[in-house]
Amino acid sequence: MDSNTHKMIAFLREIDKFKFMEREIYNSDGRKETNTDHSWHLAMFLLLLETEVKDRIDILKAFKMILIHDLVEIYAGDTFAFDTSEAKKTKEARELEAADKLFKQLPQKLGKELHDLWNEYESAKTKTAKFVKGLDRIQAFNQNIMTKGRIYKEHNVSLDRVIKYKREYADSDPLLKEIYASFIEETKKHF
Repeated sequence: MDSNTHKMIAFLREIDKFKFMEREIYNSDGRKETNTDHSWHLAMFLLLLETEVKDRIDILKAFKMILIHDLVEIYAGDTFAFDTSEAKKTKEARELEAADKLFKQLPQKLGKELHDLWNEYESAKTKTAKFVKGLDRIQAFNQNIMTKGRIYKEHNVSLDRVIKYKREYADSDPLLKEIYASFIEETKKHF
């Protein structure tokens, strides 16, 4: 096995940790959602919505972003969207450091590609990145609808905070805007 292949296999083994990281959100069966649950479900959202958005975003790039967008949490940890603790204040710095550490483990060209994709997602300046960020929020929103707002209630998150946070990227695409509006109506039933 050549050096690049060896690095890729080592990276795949390292990111196995991703499978066991729990998020603050619940699955519909009552257990905490893992990062892999989240990423898989987010990819399924894109797969099913692909024909609706394929003329507005780069689908392959969007799938790649979905697969890597939370990988840095292996080192940085997951920070709940509505967290008000010190963790929220240090999230960006922890994730930047984690991204450097993580993507340097790959062959240089591949590591740069994934790091650049992660940076594009984080900065949310392109249509594709904005769409994936919006979809990311909608997927989590959907989980909370299926659990009747359980995590919002546990953390005393107001409907106004939910609406404001979820809206940030929803307006970036007409389909996301439509789904968002529908989810707001469903969420109101649980507050």
